[in-house]
Amino acid sequence: IHGGVWAAFGLHPWFRFLDARFPGSSVRAVSCKVFLHHSVCNPFAYLPFFYLGNGALRGRSLEEIRSQAEAEYWSTLLYIWKIWVPFTVVQFGLVPERHQILFVALANLGWNTLLSLIYNARSR
Repeated sequence: IHGGVWAAFGLHPWFRFLDARFPGSSVRAVSCKVFLHHSVCNPFAYLPFFYLGNGALRGRSLEEIRSQAEAEYWSTLLYIWKIWVPFTVVQFGLVPERHQILFVALANLGWNTLLSLIYNARSR
């Protein structure tokens, strides 16, 4: 659920914005897209949405969700950066814009499975 909603209402408009602001796949354009994606989108949109969505689906209170997010936020964000920065360089540099959502959606299937396993292991 999270991946589909995120791709449709988060990533699609975000990638369109990035491509309009920094068109093409030059080193400068790719660098700007990667930097903004990982310094704005992931810390302030993706990760909070992930914790809220998963917590809500599990019937957790806002306090429980906030507590878990506070405990795990920085380590999870660092993990995101380690895995996804190289991936987004390839994505923005080699994948045409019209295929980027599909490219990310396929990778997100594996990523969200891993993140959910981590999320659930820590919340027991």
